[in-house]
Amino acid sequence: MKIIRHRAHRILLIFSGLFLVATMGINLFMVLRAQDCVVNHIGQLPAQEVALVLGVEPFRPDGSTNLHFLNRTSWAAEVYLSGKAKFLLLSGNQNNRGYNEVLEMQKQIISLRVPASAIELDFAGTRTWDSIRRASYVYHLRHILVITDAFHAPRAIFLCRHFGIEAVAYSPGKEPLGYWSLRSQVREYVARIKAVLDVLTRSENKNYG
Repeated sequence: MKIIRHRAHRILLIFSGLFLVATMGINLFMVLRAQDCVVNHIGQLPAQEVALVLGVEPFRPDGSTNLHFLNRTSWAAEVYLSGKAKFLLLSGNQNNRGYNEVLEMQKQIISLRVPASAIELDFAGTRTWDSIRRASYVYHLRHILVITDAFHAPRAIFLCRHFGIEAVAYSPGKEPLGYWSLRSQVREYVARIKAVLDVLTRSENKNYG
């Protein structure tokens, strides 16, 4: 019985080690593959017709303002006002803990002097997967700028490639170190693995709308 328990323990350790190596490998691969497509200076950003602004909730669970929301909306305005994009496609969840990400982003971006006529709203971007899938299949985009945070950019670039989109991400700032930064990094670590599993297992319907 003792021998059986010892073998079971060894097998568990081996599988745990393999899982850890695999998850680290996926994350490293995604980050390294995207590094040439992430720009943090507006002058280095190529001009495109459309910039996709990925949705994020305006407030954190504790009620404080979400820095990611402020970053993405201010960067979106900067990209438009600098002439790097003619239109902004805002894609997000229309009911994230009671907040409509898309309308909140629109309101904030308009307050930064971007005209409403330059903004397109996509309310079905529940996840990054959905936002980018719709950018490809619904909006028929093949070359875009993606506006999101630096930690999120590798996954966005990975999914753009999967859906046949050539993308460059604009991510000029980083969140200060702290609880919320660590929380975002941990969630993103797991989300990258989920993105790979989605690519490997989900069937595609190009008539999707």
